[in-house]
Amino acid sequence: MLAAPVLAAGESGEPIVKPLLTADQPLVFGGPVEVVKAPGDSVLIMGPAGSGAPYDGTFQTPFGTPNWHGWTHHDYTVDGTSHWQASDYQAEGLNGHGPGNLAAWCGEDFPSCGGADEPGGYGNAYRDDLVWSAPVANPDQPCTVTIGCRLNYDVEPGYDYVRVAVVLASEAVHVLAEFDGKAADVPVDLSFTYLPGDYVGPNADEVKVMFQVTSDGGWSDEDCGWPTVGACQIDDVGVSLSNGGTAIFDDFQDGTLGNWTAELPLGVGDFAQLWSKLEDLDPCRTNYSPQVAFIDDGLVVPGVGPSHCITW
Repeated sequence: MLAAPVLAAGESGEPIVKPLLTADQPLVFGGPVEVVKAPGDSVLIMGPAGSGAPYDGTFQTPFGTPNWHGWTHHDYTVDGTSHWQASDYQAEGLNGHGPGNLAAWCGEDFPSCGGADEPGGYGNAYRDDLVWSAPVANPDQPCTVTIGCRLNYDVEPGYDYVRVAVVLASEAVHVLAEFDGKAADVPVDLSFTYLPGDYVGPNADEVKVMFQVTSDGGWSDEDCGWPTVGACQIDDVGVSLSNGGTAIFDDFQDGTLGNWTAELPLGVGDFAQLWSKLEDLDPCRTNYSPQVAFIDDGLVVPGVGPSHCITW
């Protein structure tokens, strides 16, 4: 139930404005009343059927047809913004390059949180992937992927992470190294061997390498709960493949991400839908009218459902 507050009058005897909510238009009008105290504390806006509220909160028309009546739904695990960029932010110490050096930075230009905190850093609820993929010469043979770079990282330990990973055909992200806390100019040298059944891509012949930054819902430069100069900067990134001899190297000095792509992850799915004729667990009580339910029907995120329930 929703209600709008009405403020009481002061001791000065000034006229009180009494709200009036009209059912045919959602506006509040005012008019003076000759009382010292406010005539009420709340105005009923929405309530259950039969309450007398102008809006009853049902999800159907007077004829029983499902209707959202202005309500909206959204998958908030989908973020349309990548925070990867080529930048000189905190990059001068990487591999001894000095001032003017550029690196791939995952972060934002936040203002300083005060004191010794420098401007910039990273925010809450990050899921930022920087990826590179390429086909191998012979997908019937294994391929060893070798990854090297220099890395700065500064994230809240135990909650936020910088990872180096590869993606497999099962859609699993296989983490090769994970970093949290703070360190500068860390040499990274990793390798992983793909087997023929591990390759990804439309022709099942590609390897996929990923740098990933994840953060939880609080304590970062965004809310100043954990000021940093992160999340991370990577530079002098080299990747080589044993199957076919492909090799790349990126130092980001041209101001771009080079061979790498900032990839936005998929959300978990927007499962809010209007359903009719849903059964109740209690056999003595039923409500077949349209309702909002969050059900994995196998259509919202194809290939991951549906989940099963005997009451649907």
